[in-house]
Amino acid sequence: METELAPAPSSRATEAAPRLVWGARLASVAAALLLTLTVPLVYLVVDLLVWRGVVPTFSELPAAKRQAFQAQWDHRRGANDEIAKTLARIRPADWEAKVEEPQHWEWRWQAVNYRLFHERVSPEAAEAYLTLPDDGGVAALTGHRLGILSLLAREHSPPFARLISAVARTANWTWKADPVGSNTPFFTGLFLVLFLLVATQLALLFGAAHMAGAAGLAAALRLRRSIYSHANRLNQVVVRRQTADEVADLLTTKLESVADGLRARLLLGWRLPVLFAGLLAVLVSVNVGVALCFLFAAALVWFAVGQVAAHFRHDGRLAGRRAEARLSQMRESVSILQLVKCYLMDRFNQTRVERQLTDYTRAEWRRLRGESLSGPAMTAAGILAGVGVLYLAGLSVLQGSMSVAGLAAKLFAVGVLVWALGAWLQARARIRRGTEAELAVVEFLNRRADTGQTIDAEFLQPMERRLEFVEVSMRESGGGRMLLENVSLVVPSGSRVAIVAADPEESRALAFLLARFLDPTGGEIRIDGKNLRWVTHESLRTQVAMVIQQNLIFGDTVANNIGCGDAGYTLPQIIEAAKTAHAHQFIQRLPHGYETSIGDGGHSLRAGEKLRIALARALLRDPSVVVVEEPELPMDEDSRALLDDAYERLAGLRTLVFFSRRQSVLRRADKVAVLHRGHVVAVGTHDELMKSNDLYRHLLFKEVTVPNAA
Repeated sequence: METELAPAPSSRATEAAPRLVWGARLASVAAALLLTLTVPLVYLVVDLLVWRGVVPTFSELPAAKRQAFQAQWDHRRGANDEIAKTLARIRPADWEAKVEEPQHWEWRWQAVNYRLFHERVSPEAAEAYLTLPDDGGVAALTGHRLGILSLLAREHSPPFARLISAVARTANWTWKADPVGSNTPFFTGLFLVLFLLVATQLALLFGAAHMAGAAGLAAALRLRRSIYSHANRLNQVVVRRQTADEVADLLTTKLESVADGLRARLLLGWRLPVLFAGLLAVLVSVNVGVALCFLFAAALVWFAVGQVAAHFRHDGRLAGRRAEARLSQMRESVSILQLVKCYLMDRFNQTRVERQLTDYTRAEWRRLRGESLSGPAMTAAGILAGVGVLYLAGLSVLQGSMSVAGLAAKLFAVGVLVWALGAWLQARARIRRGTEAELAVVEFLNRRADTGQTIDAEFLQPMERRLEFVEVSMRESGGGRMLLENVSLVVPSGSRVAIVAADPEESRALAFLLARFLDPTGGEIRIDGKNLRWVTHESLRTQVAMVIQQNLIFGDTVANNIGCGDAGYTLPQIIEAAKTAHAHQFIQRLPHGYETSIGDGGHSLRAGEKLRIALARALLRDPSVVVVEEPELPMDEDSRALLDDAYERLAGLRTLVFFSRRQSVLRRADKVAVLHRGHVVAVGTHDELMKSNDLYRHLLFKEVTVPNAA
């Protein structure tokens, strides 16, 4: 029974740094709440600038406000005992002689405001508005500019009035006048509070961005470690180039999308819904009718015009893909010009190109139409809806049902709401890309390792007798094609065997099976009678050294390329291995010798030099079996001669398995096996096969005719 090596995957990237995640969420939500609070501050600033803190007389009120006050007086305020007592103190002794109706409403208005300030703010606030002498004298308005008390007098709706009263009661600087009778303290205080709100909001946003960025980096780091660890278990990464490219894409592009999506989710996923709710609440509190009209217009734009814009965007994407396909066809039409000229296909190919150009132009026009109409359609619809709502809001101001300050606050809230909507649409795209990338990561981490190690695996000793392939069959991973079918081959210890195949995938499959990167779908591979399935990976790969052209060198120093970063190998040992592989001389000529960086972004080496470094790496470990796949690129004569001598030095106590068509290698081989369509069709020496096997001669034809590299 084999052990389960596949890791338990986690699709929750936020588990990497929970404190950072919650810190970013809470900071972004707090920033949204503070941004919502700036709308009432804008309202207070505009109201102060319009009314200058003056409590208006009854005659100065808009008609709608006067009618509302009269209705409230007739309904219940006129029966209030405290208001009645205050009204009695306001009226002059000969008030009965003053029978003009407007004057009565002025006294009632003053009495109501006095009691309102007295009860909800403080007696001092009431006295700052109206002086009520105790000696029976005439009451008189102070004429002071009373800041927020002016707003409290004009806005009698219970929720709004209670909120303003709480502010005025807590902060008396909002209504106390300075010596010159202006509202400078209130105005300055509003801007100080606004500045503190904005500064705190910016600090919270910076903190949220920092924590979200750190959380994204932590999540990406954790997932990169998981991907690399799982890729190390998953042998498909070794044997299939597509899987290796997939892992590279996961480690780079996909995880960048995951981190970006996580940042968007943390910064905007909670912040924008809270901001939407807060701004909508502010809009409704300022004027319910206009707010409902705004919501209706927004819904109309979203559902009606948005669908039209979505149609144009979808049509543009389809047209873009069609245009790309036509460009690809045009590139092909240019690439076959040699064929066109050889076979006089000029008119035929010209017709094809014209047809491709016509299709490309149509598709590109549709794409441009989609891009040019989708965005402007949404913008135009939003502007028209905004103009309509602005018209209704203006009517409300003219009719007195909404103040200028309310209109300014509403416009500010709508502007923030439109910005938040655009940010949300962009965030949704980032979150969607991040989610798709995360699903790809989770799918990869869920793949099971295909060559696990058994619990009771044995330690493999150096090979002393033979290597056997017994009825080995191998099906291509993911494709289903049989690469090997009932392959049987015996390789005696200390011998040199060359394998020649028409399909390099077949010979490479044998190499991967020998190192147990793959397990055969049928048959067994044995070393000294032991099935490789039942030996430890470490002992097997210690005894079997692979020199595969796909991974001859990597980006690091020459010393690390040979020693693989193992501190157990000293520099003299590395140099000795390089000398045996005929690599020491050209390594000494490098700018920094064994400390020269080679590989990606490093020093450029020729194919033969890379192969000799890989041979030195294999020789350093003193394996009993060495598998060598020579590069397909032609090499110069000096490199070939040095390689042949290096192979001679490797031979003797080691078993060498070559995948090569180079005749000098094949002549020195004790045995050559010919693979064709998954079967071993011929086995013999080079000379025997050259005389008896047509396929073998055909496979070597390319090697014979290719000129040596300069």
